[in-house]
Amino acid sequence: MKPRSERFAHSFCSGAFLNVLHWGNEEDPPLVLLHGGGANAHWWDHVAAELAQNHHVLALDFRGHGDSDYPEELEVGAFNADLEGLCEHLGTPSISLVGHSMGAQVALDHASRHRETQKLVLLDLARGASRRSRRVARLALSLRRTYPSRAEAIERYRVIPPSEHIRPELLGQIATNSLREEENGRWGFKFDPR
Repeated sequence: MKPRSERFAHSFCSGAFLNVLHWGNEEDPPLVLLHGGGANAHWWDHVAAELAQNHHVLALDFRGHGDSDYPEELEVGAFNADLEGLCEHLGTPSISLVGHSMGAQVALDHASRHRETQKLVLLDLARGASRRSRRVARLALSLRRTYPSRAEAIERYRVIPPSEHIRPELLGQIATNSLREEENGRWGFKFDPR
């Protein structure tokens, strides 16, 4: 099942547009998937269709990631504001959340402020996760390369930190959905490492 992509603006994001992927029936209870730093909404493709059997699944591209806008400045709390904006867009803060790494921190922050949060799943959340995410992003910036072809970029794609547990076909799918053609015709990845 391919997701439907939607871009929306919200009052918490200074006019920037955010991208969200949808799977399943919009009448079902909302389940929001939040990616980690340097990732994007398509990292959830491999599980979203299964989850959509009982939920309206939404995967948000945080600002500076995936197909969301890349604002001039990234302020502290920006990603929390993105989730608030999605809730505003949906018309309810009553959602279930699954967050990975940086997304887990955002999910936890949201649930602590919104008692109406239905369910909360935190993956790979560690104390100091925000600092760790920024460190990983800075490392990624220092390693950020562009490639002459899409095929070469996919071939060279790696996750940070390295993992032996990710299946090669899944890594290829993530790489494919994480690429964009730069203005100079070269290929780079969809994230703003600030």
